[in-house]
Amino acid sequence: SRPAMIVYCGGDFVAEENASISIDDRGFLFSDAVFETALLYRGGFFRLRQHLERFAESARTMRIAAPTVVDVDRIVRAVVRRNNLHDANIRVTLTRGVTSPLLLVTARAADPARPRSRAARTPPSLRARP
Repeated sequence: SRPAMIVYCGGDFVAEENASISIDDRGFLFSDAVFETALLYRGGFFRLRQHLERFAESARTMRIAAPTVVDVDRIVRAVVRRNNLHDANIRVTLTRGVTSPLLLVTARAADPARPRSRAARTPPSLRARP
């Protein structure tokens, strides 16, 4: 079994098994939310700032009040640090919440040896020919 992870949920860093989202949360009820994923590879983030800027733009488009890019960046880095991760998939989710927006940041350990390109995962017999 994998070790318990620390996540950021609604303003607190908590063990993932203690994180909860209300069944009345608009993100849960109506998919009234935005999210972004990012990659941590060998201790370095892949274009984290660009991912978080796109996340902020999505929140503005949906008119969901979001923390600043700087604050979300700080939270993402804290989640990674608290979980001692070097290779991970990061997910940042912002729901409209029940009475105010809810920010959830999770990180899952990733296998650094996993193929990154689609061609590496597609058998040669199924690849498109030029």
